Amino acid sequence: MEDLRNLIEPRLFEAVNRPDPSHDLRVKVVLELKQAGLNSKEILNQIKTLDWQDFDINFAEQQIHQIFNS
Repeated sequence: MEDLRNLIEPRLFEAVNRPDPSHDLRVKVVLELKQAGLNSKEILNQIKTLDWQDFDINFAEQQIHQIFNS
């Protein structure tokens, strides 16, 4: 798996590599990873590496699915 910092812009990586990034930043990460060619499962695996304090795998899957289907 490619390192997340190589897949998204550096400023965005810094912003989301914190315990509690905003919802808007989380969506932006998903959109950038989707644009980079990752599928929803690969994106979820990348996000899991960020150690967000309120990370919920089920909610994250729902949100990623919603972004992919909009």
